[in-house]
Amino acid sequence: MKTARTLGDMPFLTAIRAIIPYIKRLGNLIVSSTTYPVLTGERRSAGTNSALSAITARQTTTGDMVDGFGVGYVFEIKDSAGVDNIITNIVSVRDGADNSGKFKFFVYNAGTPAAPVQIDSSSNTFIGDGGTTNYTQINATGFQTMAGTARPWKSVVLKPATLGKPTTNPPGAGEYQGFILDRYDRGTEEQMYYIWDIPDDYACGDASVRGLYGFFVENPPASSDAAENVRMGFEYKIINAGDAFDFSGGTSSGYIDEEITNGEAAYKTHITDYGVCTTTCAQHGDMILFRFYRDATAVEDTYDNEAVGTANDAWVMFYHLEYLRDSLGTASS
Repeated sequence: MKTARTLGDMPFLTAIRAIIPYIKRLGNLIVSSTTYPVLTGERRSAGTNSALSAITARQTTTGDMVDGFGVGYVFEIKDSAGVDNIITNIVSVRDGADNSGKFKFFVYNAGTPAAPVQIDSSSNTFIGDGGTTNYTQINATGFQTMAGTARPWKSVVLKPATLGKPTTNPPGAGEYQGFILDRYDRGTEEQMYYIWDIPDDYACGDASVRGLYGFFVENPPASSDAAENVRMGFEYKIINAGDAFDFSGGTSSGYIDEEITNGEAAYKTHITDYGVCTTTCAQHGDMILFRFYRDATAVEDTYDNEAVGTANDAWVMFYHLEYLRDSLGTASS
C-alpha cells in the first residue's frame, strides 16, 4: 500500500483513487504520522448554534439486528514491545428498537474489559457493574437509586433514654462518668422496647436491618478464672397497617454472644457482633417493634459467678441499629 509520503505530492483526487482499491481489498485504512493532528474530520456549515456530525461510525449486517448490535471506538496504546494494547473503548448498541441505543464506556484491567458506566435508551445512567447486580442508577429526572453492594448502611444510634421502659422487668438505671446507662441483671430477663418507623430510603428485602450492643462490665473474671459470656437478645415484629400493635404473635428473635475475657480491665468497652433481622416483608410506612433484652436465664450467659448480684450487670451504653438504603429518599415528583 502506498504511504502518505508517496502520495503527498499527488493531487487530492489522484491520491484518493490510488488508495481506494487498497482499502476495498484490505478492509482498513491506517493513517500514521508524528504530526498532530494525525486525522481531522471537518464539517462545514453556516450555522453558529448547533452541533453537526463530522464523522460517522457504522456497522452493517445482512441479518436482522437485535439488541447488542452496534459499533464502537477502540483506544489502543503500543510501545517498543510491538503489542497493540486495548485500554478503553466506547460502544453504542441497539437497545429496544432499531432507532434506540445504549452507550457503554469500557475500561480494561490487565486485559479484561468491564463497562462500569452505561446509559440506556431511556436515559438511565448506571454506574458500577453497568446495571446487572451492584450499581447506582440515575434516571432521566436525576433521581438516584442503588442496588446490591452499592447500597450503604445507615445507622440509628439509640441511647437508653430513647427507648421505652416497660413496667415488667426493665433494667435498672445506673450512672457512670455522668452518663445514665441501662444495667441488665443476671438471673432475670430484663427488657427495653423501641418503635421504629421504617423511613422512605429503606431498601426492602431480607436481612436489611441489623443491630449491635455497646456495653461494659465492672467485674470481669479474674485471670485465674475462665472467660465468661454475656448473651444479649433481640425480638422484633413487623407491623403493617391494620395489624395489632403488640408482641402477642408473629415475632422473630435472635441473640448476640459477647465474650468477657478473663483478666480484662473493668469497664472495658464491648462492641458486639451484628445480629441480623429477617425483614423480607417490611417496607416504607410499616413499623418494626423491637424488644431488647439480656438473655440472662440462658445457659450460654455465664457472666454470673460473682458474689454480689449487682456485680453481674451488663451496662448498656447504646443500642445500634443499621438498615440498608437503596435511595436518598422518595422522589419529589
